[in-house]
Amino acid sequence: MSERLRTLSMSLIGVSVGIVSTLLLSALDPLSKSVRPATPIAKVSDDGAIHETFHSDAPRDVLAATKGSDLPISPYPEGVGVLSDEHVRSGFAWLTKLRDEQGTVIGFASEQAVIDPNSNLMQGRLMTTTSWTLTIPERGTIFLEQSENQSELARQVVLPALAIGKPWNAAATFVTSVGPAANARGRIAGGTGEFRGITGSFVEVNQLQRFSMSEFVGTIALQLAYRTPPERVARR
Repeated sequence: MSERLRTLSMSLIGVSVGIVSTLLLSALDPLSKSVRPATPIAKVSDDGAIHETFHSDAPRDVLAATKGSDLPISPYPEGVGVLSDEHVRSGFAWLTKLRDEQGTVIGFASEQAVIDPNSNLMQGRLMTTTSWTLTIPERGTIFLEQSENQSELARQVVLPALAIGKPWNAAATFVTSVGPAANARGRIAGGTGEFRGITGSFVEVNQLQRFSMSEFVGTIALQLAYRTPPERVARR
């Protein structure tokens, strides 16, 4: 075997071993499975709650995205500042248009997330503390908070894309909410306007079609189940 072929063979073996080792570690790591995500919220329920889903389609709705140096993704658009300072390096911020269930743009939203210190992306562990602000100009604003376990997404999508250096192309759905409300859902923290006095919970559902370090194609849906004071319900 020539030296060139021997070098190539060793390189391929090294990459393969790296991929297998990383995925094996993530599969055996109990921390990555310690908190199970919520199940999607049913459209109809008998508990009297209002059910409403808002979503954002990437990349067409994305206005800006930035991150700290601990995440292997590219900020958007090119030239946007990054969270490089010591105390914000584990952060992520996302600004996007917001659509209703019919696909009409009705507002805009911002997401802010901080990576949990126990996360280890290369071992398939990715947990965050996340907040959302949904602004719907004709109705008001909704504030959301949640804990997320994105380890399944990391193992199935991010790690393979990093390992082979090529985009991940496949349809997959990931529910990432794990609390702090009951049933592993996120909590609706409050609101303004029509949503003043709002209480309830929500689930984040990520429907992915394509992923690379510089591209995310898919839909992020926020499924809300909430109540507002009786006089506000009557006014809708």
